[in-house]
Amino acid sequence: MPNRIKKPSKQALINYFNGNSLADEHKAIEVYLAMEADTAYVEQCLKEAMADTDADILPLSREQQEQTWQKFDTLLSHQTAKLQPKHSRNWMAYAAAITVFMLSATFAVYFKQPPSLLQSAVVYQRIEAGYGKIDRITLPDSSRLSLFPGTVIDIPSDFNATNRKVFLTGRAYFEVAHNKQKPFYVLTSKVTTRVLGTSFEVNAAKRASTASVLLRTGRVCVRSKKFKQLAILHPGQKVTFQEVTGNYTMERVQPDQLLNWVDGELAFDQTSFAQICKELEKWYNITISVQSKPLLSKKITADFKGQSLPQVLDILSATAGFKYKTGKNSIHIY
Repeated sequence: MPNRIKKPSKQALINYFNGNSLADEHKAIEVYLAMEADTAYVEQCLKEAMADTDADILPLSREQQEQTWQKFDTLLSHQTAKLQPKHSRNWMAYAAAITVFMLSATFAVYFKQPPSLLQSAVVYQRIEAGYGKIDRITLPDSSRLSLFPGTVIDIPSDFNATNRKVFLTGRAYFEVAHNKQKPFYVLTSKVTTRVLGTSFEVNAAKRASTASVLLRTGRVCVRSKKFKQLAILHPGQKVTFQEVTGNYTMERVQPDQLLNWVDGELAFDQTSFAQICKELEKWYNITISVQSKPLLSKKITADFKGQSLPQVLDILSATAGFKYKTGKNSIHIY
């Protein structure tokens, strides 16, 4: 295998086969599968994905699971043979990867059903909130979402079939319609949140080393990417997960204050200036550069609603003691 193709970790492949990987992770795994570099490794991950499925939603005996696995393996071979064109030396590798990709998103659902049932392939609708505005959407189950500027959410075509699952990159506020029979899942690259009906915020930016879940009403269960339960939150609680160390912190907060952005207000409570700049970039669709490194770690408390970007910068500069100059779609702070 060429050096430029990175072998996915076991957990990455298990997440992929369970339909829990983020949309932008699919392509790299597709390429790896297409190369057929280590079929035994892939098959083992596939079987472990089946074994990892929660017991409460997988009422199958070990014998039934093995039968289902055999059916899946037969299906894969059948689909590959049926689609194979003539005069294509590498078709088998690519067809196998394509078939696995088509079935992987519904793999977990497939194994939850009796072996005689087969789920169709899943496609995703991607919604990207534009910079400089809050996007509000209503899902097919009547749940309502507010997307912070720059946030991306992927919604599978089988949403609300047996469960309700969405994939999030960024920051969003959820008002989930209650349905005890169909749990609601918010999956990110770092944590998974499971709810029945409640209102909460998930903040998991793509390049950030942390992810947080803040609960306003109801109750949610938060797990890390490795399926370790972190916490069961009650109203007014917030959990922050550190991806590098695997540690997490719990704190009591004022949800209404921290969720003011849903109503068009930015509220910062002892927030680092670096984090404030990141949010201002998305809120005002601007690029901000900061010359002073010590300034980035300075903690600031401030509220903004309806102010223009120059007004916000004037207030922050008076509070934090900096100067700035504007350019075309950019701000330089020194």
